[in-house]
Amino acid sequence: MANVELTNWREIDIDKFDPERQYPEELITPGNPLPQAAQLQAIQQHIEGTHRQLQQNLSRGQKVEALRFALETAPYGIDKSQPEVQETGYVYEDEVKAKKALEPSMKIKHLQAVLEILSSIRSTEMNDTLQQLYEGDNGVELVDTLLKYIYRGMGVRAPIKRRTEYAHKEWYKLSSEEQQAIERAEAVRDLEEGVVVNHSVLLSWHEKVVGVAGEGAIVRVMSDRRTV
Repeated sequence: MANVELTNWREIDIDKFDPERQYPEELITPGNPLPQAAQLQAIQQHIEGTHRQLQQNLSRGQKVEALRFALETAPYGIDKSQPEVQETGYVYEDEVKAKKALEPSMKIKHLQAVLEILSSIRSTEMNDTLQQLYEGDNGVELVDTLLKYIYRGMGVRAPIKRRTEYAHKEWYKLSSEEQQAIERAEAVRDLEEGVVVNHSVLLSWHEKVVGVAGEGAIVRVMSDRRTV
């Protein structure tokens, strides 16, 4: 029988013993998962092709089309229903891990493209652009996605507590899930160093989005588990 006096109950994660516990990836299917192809080269080509199309639209002055395409192809991550994700072989597991490692850089690259498009649209064109998006196919979802990118842009390079700031004992008191979350946040912050953000532009867009879609858009974005 275990010695109860020597057990530190505060360090036990009791939630992991709950049979009904659900994880974020079990609750949603990403709207735009990574390509079905197992090869990472195919994923890289998919990313590069998307951004070539965005640049072509911008160079032709097709700003609304560029913004619509960027929002429609927003990468949410790995679809857990994909065949290679369900496989248990070592090859497939390694590929899934590689895809997960690629997700942050893909999302940051797409974020930069969206911010570039938003900055290229004049303040006098914002309302017309939003109206065209909102009144088109899947308008509500596209405007909600735009609001996600506005909030994501505002959060670029936000201060976080890095691993080096934790005392040795303090770090090892954290659960493995907490340690991994901190390390992932550090990796994302490092990727964000090259992202150019104009916060005044984002604030203007936020005002216009709420004016067109209403405050309900804020509630939908805040409650949506799919993140950009």
